[in-house]
Amino acid sequence: METIYKKVIIIGAGPAGLATSKVLKDYDIDHLILEKGKHIANSWRIFYKSLTLHTGKHLSHLPGMKFKKEVNLFPPKKQFIDYMEDYKNQFKLPIQVSSEVKKIERVINNKWKVFLDNEIFECDFLVLGVGLASFPFTPKINGIEQFKGEIIHSIKYKTPELYKDKSVLIVGAGNSAAEISYELSEEGIDTTIYIKSGANVAPLSVLGFPIQYVGYIMSVFPKTFQLALIKIGNFFIDLLSGGPLIPRPNYSPLDRPPIIGKKFLKSIKKGSIKYQKKIISYKEDGIILENNEFKKIDTIILATGFKVNFDIFEVKIEMDNKGFAKRKDRVEDYIFSNLFYVGQNYDSTGGLVNIRKDSQIIGKKIKNILE
Repeated sequence: METIYKKVIIIGAGPAGLATSKVLKDYDIDHLILEKGKHIANSWRIFYKSLTLHTGKHLSHLPGMKFKKEVNLFPPKKQFIDYMEDYKNQFKLPIQVSSEVKKIERVINNKWKVFLDNEIFECDFLVLGVGLASFPFTPKINGIEQFKGEIIHSIKYKTPELYKDKSVLIVGAGNSAAEISYELSEEGIDTTIYIKSGANVAPLSVLGFPIQYVGYIMSVFPKTFQLALIKIGNFFIDLLSGGPLIPRPNYSPLDRPPIIGKKFLKSIKKGSIKYQKKIISYKEDGIILENNEFKKIDTIILATGFKVNFDIFEVKIEMDNKGFAKRKDRVEDYIFSNLFYVGQNYDSTGGLVNIRKDSQIIGKKIKNILE
């Protein structure tokens, strides 16, 4: 089988891959995006129908192209996919779809060899552009194998209509868990959410100003100062509300994305979402709660996040304590200087701001090496 050479191969045609491609094209660097799906933004297309960005459009654009005026302040899924399609077409980005990477090898002269089903590529630089939502992560949950009902990952959830007249348990402490729980409860579906470790919850906006914009402004200050402001804010919120409905975890909203929006908490408060912090055991048709009460469950939805798939690498990738590749200077692999990651950084400014930043760093690094 003939090997096709490219200076740079980017894996993934979501926002991370598209942003990096645009920057490389600006530098006139030969490259190709390999996308496993039939279309760009494959992961975004299969997420649940009601998905909406929590980040305002003014800070959520990719390099070189802002959102159109008519786009919502918080773009829904369809508007964001349309934006990515326009972005691809506007800049004529080189993308090969239906191209799932099966294996990656390190070869002579420190190049990378990328294997597909029917093609082999070789490149000097490899960019993993699959972002934070690439492969569904299912943690080990003791005893869940006893449950004989339906168990799905949240990526399989689409709309609440399929769960009419059912009792649903959502497991998870992130935005998908909160949004799916809220959506189900609004349709009158018996909804329980299990959050073991607690959760940080932030409003979508403050006085009409997106909370992400507040985070963006705060990001210029040292982290210790930001944490102090968050602590003061939580103190006054607790004073007015009588304390958090869900215990706060031992990590801050600067380290992991908080649940965005207060609708979820209001639904817990009025009882349409039943919050559980402990499950004693799983049974064939339900769960045993902390007070030894049996709760019938028909479906369990695991909103337990995603991970990056490093199994395709034939070389060992060093991992950090969050399950991502260990990196230096945000984007460069800790061991391999010609392997880069875009979209694996998070702070209060939002994921898309960090994708924009990462892609520009990668472009400059590759450009400087080639000069």
